[in-house]
Amino acid sequence: MIFIREAHEPHTYKAIHAKDVLMVSSKKDYSMIWVEGQQVPYEVYASLTSIQARFPAFIRCHFSYLVNPDKIRAVNFKERFVLLGEMGLRAMISPDGEGKKKMKELVAL
Repeated sequence: MIFIREAHEPHTYKAIHAKDVLMVSSKKDYSMIWVEGQQVPYEVYASLTSIQARFPAFIRCHFSYLVNPDKIRAVNFKERFVLLGEMGLRAMISPDGEGKKKMKELVAL
């Protein structure tokens, strides 16, 4: 479990369990943590690298996405995306490199 401070509510902390997180996407100045059952992500002022340190089991499938391997429903290599959770969120896969390699290893299991 981690505690985050939301970008829009700086005096409020939320507890998030890793098992509930679908993915983390990164923007220029902040990251968005997508949680199962919520339509709107948590926006946090943290880099993807620092979030990856807090969730070491997550897979970096693209330079701007971390995905929870337990929430992956499908992987489409032709269209380069990962389908996540009940909500059907999509995360991109790198066209080549480490992200694609990790996804292929995961699918092979």
